Amino acid sequence: MKPEKLEAAAVRWHGRLETETIGMKLADAQLALALLTSLRAGDSDAIDLLRRQLRRLKPTLTSRLD
Repeated sequence: MKPEKLEAAAVRWHGRLETETIGMKLADAQLALALLTSLRAGDSDAIDLLRRQLRRLKPTLTSRLD
């Protein structure tokens, strides 16, 4: 995937996370963005951390990370 498409997809994913999570805090949003940035940079550990954050936040729709 081209870097610009990956970045756009990450922004869309983050937007969905925010709209599908009840009571999301600013720190949660910042962490998700930081993890998406790390993932885009090639940090494979970021996906596991995103999964942990999703389990904790419990968005209303099932994520595609699992």
